[in-house]
Amino acid sequence: MDEKKASRFIKPALVLSRVTAQPHGLVTALLLIEIAQSFNVPIGVAGQLSTAVSTVSILVSVVMSFLAIKYSYRSLMLVGLSFFAVSFVGSYLAQDFTSMLVAFSFIGVAIAMVNPMAGALVGNLLPENERAKIISWFFAGMALCVLFGSPYITFIAGLWGWKTNFLLFALPFALVALLLVYAAVPRTGAQGVSGQTSVVNGFREILSNRSAVSCILCSVLTEASWMVTPVFGVTYMRQITGLPLSLSWLILVGTSTSFMIGSLVGGRLVGRLGRKRIALYASLALGFLIVAYLNISAPLVSAVLLFLGCVVSSARYTASESLTLEQVPALRGSVMSLSSIALSLGATIGTSLGGLLLLSYGYGGLGFMGLFSVCAAILYRVGVLDPTQS
Repeated sequence: MDEKKASRFIKPALVLSRVTAQPHGLVTALLLIEIAQSFNVPIGVAGQLSTAVSTVSILVSVVMSFLAIKYSYRSLMLVGLSFFAVSFVGSYLAQDFTSMLVAFSFIGVAIAMVNPMAGALVGNLLPENERAKIISWFFAGMALCVLFGSPYITFIAGLWGWKTNFLLFALPFALVALLLVYAAVPRTGAQGVSGQTSVVNGFREILSNRSAVSCILCSVLTEASWMVTPVFGVTYMRQITGLPLSLSWLILVGTSTSFMIGSLVGGRLVGRLGRKRIALYASLALGFLIVAYLNISAPLVSAVLLFLGCVVSSARYTASESLTLEQVPALRGSVMSLSSIALSLGATIGTSLGGLLLLSYGYGGLGFMGLFSVCAAILYRVGVLDPTQS
């Protein structure tokens, strides 16, 4: 592929690379019962597949924050995409739960390598006015994967068993993304510096940047707040508002569609109103919407608020990642790796503290996790600068 043709595929390559992380989550979300039955383990034990992914992802992200200073973003992404492929094939071949757990945990390695590098390459390869739009497609693409992948996964599982989805659904994402990144992303597109002194100085530069650190802390707070929706949202609608099981799939359709719309709208609004402004107002709105929908038992009203929360949350993701990406341009890979750690940490806080609040105070108490997002909005206001704004 010549250079001119390859340049046309840079954007699809980066978007598909980010979407590659989504299929495995869909498989476990939809087919966890079948996975547990296949390996003769309790559902709670089978659910630890996702725990293994997030744990490994945090650990590898720490290492990646160093590697991104020394090595090419493109090379690191190609290695990460290879780990996706290895994990999907290994998961298909797994004969017991232990081997499945080992193979599945490689997804955590892949996510930690691919996601931050995709964001860093957006900053390095694309003009400033195009970056937010491509980042918005990261999240819109994941929402589309959920929307159209859910029925496909259940169809494949019904014909050939749940494992086949790793070969016929997940693996093609990884292989096509690997091919596109190899062919389209230029070798000179990444920022790499070598030497231990450079690594030390790089981290000193990041950690001494008040705005960059504030962006990372905002990611912890907003992710902790947002996690109550994907983890407890549908259950709340079923238990409190009385939504029947036969209609619960409509919530997933609504949240996926809302998330996709919010991502694309957010990408356009960032160009008009600015990254910081969208991140601030979306975080503020998200916090109040979470408090509201988890304290209202009217099904229709609660569902509308839930969908609005998905819209502003996806717009916030787009603005937040765009803003974080611009904080220390020379060290984008390391900054995005630290942001990835922040998201995983926020998700852990959100699920654990949210579960505790639910047990102690019910769904009404759980709703006050939205205040974390309100705190993030305040921090955006006082601690974050947008380097692209004069």
